[in-house]
Amino acid sequence: MTAVETLGRAAVWTALTLAVVSGQVLEIGATLPPVEGEPLSGGTLKLPEAARGKVALLIFGFSQDSAKPSRQYAERFEQEMGAAGVAYSLPVIEGAPRLVRGMIRSGMRKDTPKEFQPRMLPLVKEEAAWRARLGIGKDKEAGVGLVVLDRQGKVRFRANGGFSDALLRQVLEAARKPE
Repeated sequence: MTAVETLGRAAVWTALTLAVVSGQVLEIGATLPPVEGEPLSGGTLKLPEAARGKVALLIFGFSQDSAKPSRQYAERFEQEMGAAGVAYSLPVIEGAPRLVRGMIRSGMRKDTPKEFQPRMLPLVKEEAAWRARLGIGKDKEAGVGLVVLDRQGKVRFRANGGFSDALLRQVLEAARKPE
């Protein structure tokens, strides 16, 4: 492990520790901190505002390996929830050099169906903060962070992991829970 990797891991663990101590971990019932950026379709996307009125699944991915499970969760969630639910994919690309981010976005756009592009929001900042809020360390890069929001933007469920039918059932159960 290089010195840079060691420092990076130390920074993430420090952020995780500070988040837990300061109460920044996303708790059930808390309002999602604002997330704003440019989705693959262009324009601006603001969460949780964009999801108001629907139950939303936010899928945070922290590596290229998270693309497949993220897509599986998004597709299955929207299929199961119908018009009552919406899924947003938030791949975190802050760690990529700025010069490469445009190519990453271009590749994502090419690989993402047009109808889902307005709900795919690559995040280019606050990686350590989101890892801390979701309880995801560097050792779980292939996993995803899942957050279910109720119709008012409050956190209803939070979990981490790769795709599994068991975890999808938990997500759907939380999404269908009466308010």
